[in-house]
Amino acid sequence: MKVLKSDDIVIRGIKYKIRLLNDKDFEILHGNQTDAIMLGESYIIDFKASELSIRTVMHEVFHAYFNSSLTETAELSSIQTEECLAEMFANFGTEMVEVSNKIFKKFSKGE
Repeated sequence: MKVLKSDDIVIRGIKYKIRLLNDKDFEILHGNQTDAIMLGESYIIDFKASELSIRTVMHEVFHAYFNSSLTETAELSSIQTEECLAEMFANFGTEMVEVSNKIFKKFSKGE
């Protein structure tokens, strides 16, 4: 597997491995139906090199924050889910944007 770039980042006290993979290796690992994936049980976020965008980074970072909310085993109604998401955004929205920008800058440039 060819990892083009890799870094560790802590999200809500959990260390995630962030990886930028060449397209072929990304598709071997994760298929061709997605451009990025957050693997919650192994704390890895993988990005497909040709599809890296700030929007994709923000999407996966949100998954990492939501993964730490401990709601996956709860049977929440749509109203309860909306409230959880609103609280998460209110409490961590600025931090999520900052983390996303940091990842995007590091992985989209030759650092």
